Amino acid sequence: QQQIALLTNMGSNLSKLGRMDKGLEVAREATVITANLGSREWLISSAIIEGDALVLGGRPAEAASMLAEALERAKAFELKHLGYVKLTLAEALIDASEPDQARIEGLLREVLDDESAEPKQRLAALLLEQERRSRPGCTEPFDPVRTQYDELLKEHPDALEPPYRARADLALARHLLDEKQHESAEKQARETAAYAEEKSLPDLAARAWGLIAEAQRESGHAADADRSLERGRRFLDEAAARIEDRSMRRDFLDRRVYRALRAPARAGPSAGEERLLAIYDMIRVLNSEADPDALLESMQDMALRVVRAERGMVLLREEGSDDYRVQVARNLEQETIVDASEFSRNVVLKAGAGEPVLA
Repeated sequence: QQQIALLTNMGSNLSKLGRMDKGLEVAREATVITANLGSREWLISSAIIEGDALVLGGRPAEAASMLAEALERAKAFELKHLGYVKLTLAEALIDASEPDQARIEGLLREVLDDESAEPKQRLAALLLEQERRSRPGCTEPFDPVRTQYDELLKEHPDALEPPYRARADLALARHLLDEKQHESAEKQARETAAYAEEKSLPDLAARAWGLIAEAQRESGHAADADRSLERGRRFLDEAAARIEDRSMRRDFLDRRVYRALRAPARAGPSAGEERLLAIYDMIRVLNSEADPDALLESMQDMALRVVRAERGMVLLREEGSDDYRVQVARNLEQETIVDASEFSRNVVLKAGAGEPVLA
């Protein structure tokens, strides 16, 4: 059971760090071990972690199907994690292409009406209810739910983790924007962006900058909106670079919450502005990313975006020699990598000596 606890905690932490593919992999390993031991409680725990990774990774339908089965098992045996299964299932349904509003509302109401629910569960339910009510087409009032959330959070300030707090504030910014309170919406989104950047949550920083851009555009500040949108896209690229699995990275980028950021750019920033933004983002990534390979991948993606290239690679010099090896590559076949590294040897030697080269 210690191994299962370690794996479920690891899977949860990996997903919180934006590495949902690895979180999913670890959660499924925990599920296999738990099934062999026959522990119902731990089986439900690993299902929650697996479902969370699937939702954040852009696969809500798969998560909803798996969690619905887990919920039936949890109900049948009156397991203690029942509230968390309901919350994760509600989150999957909210993110679905066609959300089942009645079922979502029912799941959240069950958690909120449960007198034994922990403050963390109640706060999470109120967060999800804010997200539901801030979605297009929902006519239910937003403010009463936000008031409940604020009051409960004041009583339990440490009960909710940074990603969930940022998401609640994004829902508030979305609501203010829908109410045509552009200045208030932009202010709230900027505060959320700053918080997400401080907590190294690039996916939520990207969403915040997308809302800032929307508020600016609706206020008639198109140039500012373009710059904010580009900033959001850079954060989204950073978030996507954390996901190694290509299929999940694609699903992650296809999530509905990123559609505005993924839309074709309008008249973007100038080349000089793009380079300055890239330098700023590279410095920020250098200060926040501990994994060398993930760092190189993020910086490579930023460089490719600036020069508008589809393919590229990063070569590192072997210590004590002039030999270089390809460390990371993007959209290149293995044969192409070998050919390109041989062909680019002179260019690389000049660049390695500090000489700027355009080839």
